Amino acid sequence: MKPITLILLCALLPAAARAEELKRRAFFGAALGPGAAVAAVLPGSPAAEAGLKPGDAITRMGGVSMREAADILGWLRTAPMDRPIPVELKRGEATVPVTLRLRELARESSPDYDVIHGSVAVEGERQRTIITRPRGDGPFPAVLLVGGVGCYSLDNPLAPPLPYQRILAAFTRAGFATMRVEKRGMGDSQGGPCMETSFERETAGYRAGLAALAAQTFVDRERLFLFGHSMGGISGPLVARDTPVRGIIAMATVGTSWFEYTLANTRRQTALRGASGEAVDRRVREAQRCSNGLLVERRPRAELLAAMPECASHFEYPASDLYFQQVAALDLSSLWKDTRAAVAVVYGTSDFITSAWEHEYLAARINRLRPGRATLIAIPGLDHFFRRTPTQETSVQLSGKPERDIQYGDDEVAARLIDWMLKA
Repeated sequence: MKPITLILLCALLPAAARAEELKRRAFFGAALGPGAAVAAVLPGSPAAEAGLKPGDAITRMGGVSMREAADILGWLRTAPMDRPIPVELKRGEATVPVTLRLRELARESSPDYDVIHGSVAVEGERQRTIITRPRGDGPFPAVLLVGGVGCYSLDNPLAPPLPYQRILAAFTRAGFATMRVEKRGMGDSQGGPCMETSFERETAGYRAGLAALAAQTFVDRERLFLFGHSMGGISGPLVARDTPVRGIIAMATVGTSWFEYTLANTRRQTALRGASGEAVDRRVREAQRCSNGLLVERRPRAELLAAMPECASHFEYPASDLYFQQVAALDLSSLWKDTRAAVAVVYGTSDFITSAWEHEYLAARINRLRPGRATLIAIPGLDHFFRRTPTQETSVQLSGKPERDIQYGDDEVAARLIDWMLKA
């Protein structure tokens, strides 16, 4: 089992929050594995200063018994900062007492532009927002990121930036303000667990972010854009429902119904992994039965697995069942029907999560609804994760490779998207 790295740099959930703002989360500095064992310690972190070492097992924190990493993460949610906290470790056969003193996680900054931390209210909870603002008076065109499915943080200043962050930084250096909205229960954001969040609730967070971005005095409301990647390309027109935008980027996304996409994706990925024709067909038939039961009929997962155990491998979703049931219920043609914005439909030719056909179909569909509104942009040798790789087959093979062996193409993505936005 791989170490749980979610708390290497911080406790991802906030300590506490006033009604009008979010308090910065605690910085811990240890990666944990099974049984709350310490897998790695960040130099200079509170964990390092307390004397934690790889191989230690944390048994108590602040007088509370700890069994798993989840126990520690939950405890850190309300742990006091800048105060000594007694911790007990199991080091080999010995019990070792240490003292931990948590502190607030540093905030992101840049020498090239301003970084503004704020928050938006969504259904009684607050979610962290991070704006990057070019230097100068403005008003500036602005971009809201609507990211892909899953639970991850885009606010970790002590870790190398993710492709999303590098693309947004390039936008800002080119004169665009940008905003990220941390997902519910991630980073400093309240609520959660993130994995229980529905698609509609996640979309509401992005919608609140877009309204807040448009309200900034340094933003040109006539030049607002959405950068929707993967699932963000589906939710883009929903996010822009109440706040008009000039353009929507739908990148590495889906152009058909989710049910159709699920079957096509199953066939593509099974074949790319070298399965025989018979095995591919069998896998697709399984996906059809399982997906229909969960996504269309909305039968409980436990009931389906009891009747069809083979469905387990088809239900490895990075979000809740309700999330994907809501996506499956969407009529994508209706979503785009009322969109008056210009649309860039963007795909990388090495993307095995989606396909060129999906994007060609989506662009053609939008142009039938509103002639001339969609532009199809292909980026050769780019995969779903912004990696440079010549084919879909080689992209599949990159899974599990060390980061040092991977080249990214987010610089080309940023350049192509900036060019499109400047002309939109």
